[in-house]
Amino acid sequence: MKTYPACSIIIPARNEEHNLPQLLTSLNQQEIKPTEILVVDDHSTDKTAHVARSFGARVIEARELPPGWVGKAWACHQGAQQAEGEVFIFLDADITMESDGLKKIFHTFLLQRGVVSLQPYHRVKKPYENLSAFFNIMIMAGMNAFTLLGKRWPPTGLFGPSLITSRQDYFQVGGHEKVKNRILEDLFLGQEYLHHDIPLRLYGGKGCLSFRMYPNGIGELIQGWSKAFATGASHSSPLVLILTVLWIAGSVISTTMLIRALVDLNVFEGSLWLSIYAGYAVQYSWIFKRLGTFSYWTSLFFPIPLSFFFYVFGKSLFMKLFQKKVIWKDRGI
Repeated sequence: MKTYPACSIIIPARNEEHNLPQLLTSLNQQEIKPTEILVVDDHSTDKTAHVARSFGARVIEARELPPGWVGKAWACHQGAQQAEGEVFIFLDADITMESDGLKKIFHTFLLQRGVVSLQPYHRVKKPYENLSAFFNIMIMAGMNAFTLLGKRWPPTGLFGPSLITSRQDYFQVGGHEKVKNRILEDLFLGQEYLHHDIPLRLYGGKGCLSFRMYPNGIGELIQGWSKAFATGASHSSPLVLILTVLWIAGSVISTTMLIRALVDLNVFEGSLWLSIYAGYAVQYSWIFKRLGTFSYWTSLFFPIPLSFFFYVFGKSLFMKLFQKKVIWKDRGI
């Protein structure tokens, strides 16, 4: 039987009593058993700590948030300081580990040097959750990890929900202390690894990790995506940003011209723009199936989630430029 290095799973958690049972159950059902599961209770006001202990996890009560630190980075830092494993796996509390997911992640990590990060497969349960579709695309595209240039074009950062790293590499780059004041700690921590010539290995999480994003209503969805999306876009590669803008512009133009042709009852132009619109819809359908369980209408009527993306991105940009502060998890950041 193959042996694996000692592994510490570190879960930062603030008011996660409803999410933790699913994650901890999925971890306890894995063929490979982690050496320890650490839940860092970040001053929760619910039963997060009680739930974690009931599933056999070790609970670390987070100390008071120091000046200059963001909550998640502080929780991850404390977990790493007390972890005993040779490998650290940081997971958000709303993730579910799929069957044999831990084995697949370990195999991937051990096959190649570097730090591994997966964007979980998005499981959609309520209609409004389909509005997250374009955000998932932009996250994947903005990392430079899924282009035809492959390894010749290094990723720009890591995905926030998961991080797999060796203890040695983590402390060598300075860990979460190096990104203590960053909302997008994953993006900037990835850059610290690159500065130390440690490669980033980014993957889609289908078959390994899954989650629901913002299941508590459209208000949470708007707040969650807007809190830092413009910041993330500002750190994308200029070339990727330009290509993305052109790609999105094509979607907007095809929709606008199709509507215009229909209003004018122009059969020729209508047929032309309908074929282009259909091409975009087919492409989006192909992409969405690889990112999550998005409904067929999400790609068929892609202008709806695309318009929502524009609205939230504009809101995020306004907050970044003028408000300079957002509220998340009952904290001002």
